[in-house]
Amino acid sequence: MTFADFSRQLAELDKVAARLEKTKLLAETFRLLDEDEIPPACYLMLGSLVPEYQSLEFQLSTKMVLRALAELKLVGADRDADENDRQRELERLTEEYKRLGDIGALAEKVVQRIAQNPAKKTTKNSAKKTAQKPAQKTDASADSVPLLDVYRQLKKIAEESGPGSQQSKRAGLARLLRRLDAVSAKYVTRMVIGRLRLGFSTMTMLDGLSWAVNGDKTDSKQLEQAYQRRADIGRLAQEYLADGPSSDRQQTLDDIQVEVGIPVVPALCQRLDTAAEILEKLGGTVIAEPKYDGLRVQLHIDKKAQPPIQVFTRSLDNVTRMFPEARQVIEQVKCQTCILDGEAISYHPQTGVLRPFQDTMQRKRKHGIADKADELPVRFYFFDVLAVNGRSLINQPLTERQQQLQELLPPSTSRQATNHQTTSPQTANHQTTVAMTAAETFTDAGRLRAFHTEQLAAGLEGAVIKRPAGSYSSGRKGWNWVKIKEAEGTTGKLRDTIDAVVLGYYFGRGKRTEFGVGAFLAGVPVASGERRGMIVTIAKIGTGLSDEQLRQLKTKADRLQTNQADSRYQVPKELAPDVWTEPRLVTEIAADEITHSPLHTAGVALRFPRLIKFRADKNADQATTLEEVKQLSDL
Repeated sequence: MTFADFSRQLAELDKVAARLEKTKLLAETFRLLDEDEIPPACYLMLGSLVPEYQSLEFQLSTKMVLRALAELKLVGADRDADENDRQRELERLTEEYKRLGDIGALAEKVVQRIAQNPAKKTTKNSAKKTAQKPAQKTDASADSVPLLDVYRQLKKIAEESGPGSQQSKRAGLARLLRRLDAVSAKYVTRMVIGRLRLGFSTMTMLDGLSWAVNGDKTDSKQLEQAYQRRADIGRLAQEYLADGPSSDRQQTLDDIQVEVGIPVVPALCQRLDTAAEILEKLGGTVIAEPKYDGLRVQLHIDKKAQPPIQVFTRSLDNVTRMFPEARQVIEQVKCQTCILDGEAISYHPQTGVLRPFQDTMQRKRKHGIADKADELPVRFYFFDVLAVNGRSLINQPLTERQQQLQELLPPSTSRQATNHQTTSPQTANHQTTVAMTAAETFTDAGRLRAFHTEQLAAGLEGAVIKRPAGSYSSGRKGWNWVKIKEAEGTTGKLRDTIDAVVLGYYFGRGKRTEFGVGAFLAGVPVASGERRGMIVTIAKIGTGLSDEQLRQLKTKADRLQTNQADSRYQVPKELAPDVWTEPRLVTEIAADEITHSPLHTAGVALRFPRLIKFRADKNADQATTLEEVKQLSDL
């Protein structure tokens, strides 16, 4: 496929809002791709160059892209450009960008203008300079540049590093844009600054794969399960779409198993009101563990690989560099290869007392990593093992996985629990990096509730209750892991908090004018039915925001600012915010109750909502769903 054809497919996807139409267009795109084009195309359609769990960013600001466009524009001029010409062109394009609000739309216009007004004259001086330069390749017209060729060039630009890399990246982007048509330039520049915004997620792509083969969602569930075991949409799509009868494809999906180095989509908790309900739902006997307020992590260990350990978050981000102490885990774990699930929690190095979530999140950074590691060391509390020495354990019962985990960890680290309040932590060595989460078995509702209350009193988030015979089920599927809704009065009259997505914000008025923001619009994703994949509004939150929260909100939201609503948003015109944002900022919200709402597109609304904290460890796909919100209420 040529990149021009690929871009035309992106343009069609950009036009439609309905999820089913996007799914059919994705299916059409998949059918047009050659086998070796499938993985790159999958990553590009999600605005990336690599799978989610790998980190490769362009590291080019909007200003640098504007400079590349200015350079591109001046190449077509009929005389040599000097520094004044470049500065004037940059200023002109900057003003045009401010009007358009979309770097892609600007790039499209620039390339269109160049195509309509090619250079007509060449001066002696420019001819001399041209003769001294290597001739540029012009064997492929803008409509015939291969998809893989553009992908390789984009990857080369992203991989540039070191002194002078910004200039090299800018020049490389200008050279690439010079080869492309206007529509292609639009989507390339959006990719480069991380603003592709086609309005669909990995789950929609999985539906598209099934439609490409079956004309419906027959294989969607099995595709999702395969992706959850090995979260690489590109490899999955390539293997699934390989030629062969339907039975072979089914076997291909069944054969996809966990693989060290590729994260497993983490298991999450369902919610129930009482300990008695949980015991009944989970079969009468349960295993309960403390619910730590840390960063959910998955550690992949392969002692013969480089690197020998990798750390992934629940949103599949690779954060290995941010946690240098993870290398200590290698020395303590008795396996050649394994995948461990747990929480990373910072603690006071002198006392061992655990720190709050906000402190742990300071460890997610690109600079000053060593200093912050000394200031805020972390301990890894492991509660599950998903694979050991090439053997997948996700289909084994929890009791077997816990026994295997205990055998992997040193005896001194097993079954430890440390709270936020005690100055005498329950551990032989409070500076240990590895611990196995404490667990108890319960058959009595009163004792289970008391255990949960004890964890809350200790400064933790209560308890996680698990089915002893349960497999490891990614996402909130089945009833293998459950948490008790918070006790009334703990975080608000509503029994539990809600993780909601920021859709945009409203300008501040009165005393809040100085902050530039006065409130924000919150939404939740829809997980099922005709609106599956859409994000619906559930609250406008402004009351109770502190000055510091307003400053953080403005800073975080402005990084995600867009000139229009994401195609997944369902927002009534009465609630349209002053500034739209991409659905990448998740907040934890408390409220007094959930009520019916004729205004909010969720059909329900949060009464007296208030911001608890920003959840940098979660993405929109991991926010509380509309279905879960309704479970929290009696509506």
